[in-house]
Amino acid sequence: MSSFPHCKNMKSKEKRVQIIVVGEGGIGKTCLVIRYAEGRFPEDYIPTQFCTEVDMTQAGITYKANIIDSGGNGEDFYRLRPIYYRGANVVVMCFALNSKWSFDGLLHIWNTEIQFHLPETPMILVGELNQFCLED
Repeated sequence: MSSFPHCKNMKSKEKRVQIIVVGEGGIGKTCLVIRYAEGRFPEDYIPTQFCTEVDMTQAGITYKANIIDSGGNGEDFYRLRPIYYRGANVVVMCFALNSKWSFDGLLHIWNTEIQFHLPETPMILVGELNQFCLED
């Protein structure tokens, strides 16, 4: 049995998993993806990169992981998100530990949207400490 039970294309030689990262804009989602994919933290602000592919190993099985950065809650991203939700195997829901508004957005906007589009998809909650995200 696969370590990613919702992972599609398990019969093909190359195993793939699609991970979508969601949360309010400017809280550090892209930094999280870059840190995981490249092993470094960016020194300057980097705008959303949308899709990053990395190899990952879980329980001795190597997967090609497409990590999709949802791009926050802007109007342009809002229209694109349902496209990215299709085929997602895992949702990483991010908020800034030093920002109540980002957690409230996660509860009231992102959770509702994810439950609508991906009701059976596993979710991981990630709290990030973002020095650039100021509490309002």
